[in-house]
Amino acid sequence: MPAPAAQDISFTGHLDSHQSRLLAYLLALTGNRTEAADLLQMTNLVLWRKADRFEEGTSFSAWAFQVARYEYLSWRQRKGRDRLVFDETLLQHAPQADAEEHGDAERHAALDDCLPKLPDRQRDVITRRYLRGERVDAIGEAMGLPGNAVSQILWRARQNLLECINHQLAAPAVHSDGLP
Repeated sequence: MPAPAAQDISFTGHLDSHQSRLLAYLLALTGNRTEAADLLQMTNLVLWRKADRFEEGTSFSAWAFQVARYEYLSWRQRKGRDRLVFDETLLQHAPQADAEEHGDAERHAALDDCLPKLPDRQRDVITRRYLRGERVDAIGEAMGLPGNAVSQILWRARQNLLECINHQLAAPAVHSDGLP
């Protein structure tokens, strides 16, 4: 088997680094974790099929989120009259693709600041679920809790993180001289 080309390794790195954000984006659009995970897999397939069209140095994020958006629109069309499918208004207000243009760097910095502020139990569950990729039932088993209790802890932790991040993003930046 030949060694992978540097371009393949670079593409794989880009794709790997965007998985959690793409899943969050699709989850925000669908409101359903299973559907979002399926759409993520479909998005990944399209991205791999079109990998040769990606030019290094351009915004992988913008391209990947655009593909995810198209996969979502196709899914919506397939779902047709399902009353649980969100309308076009949600899509217009959903997070957009270009990370730099839409402040992802600031949100990630705020997340880095807010995560240590969580209560220990919430931080532990967030770490196990999102950094280690453990399933909710496995986390519950390890902690001696039922899965629905772990889901509640995750929900509270996400709410706390969202509140903290929004608070940090709304606060005016203070420079080293103490002035905004």
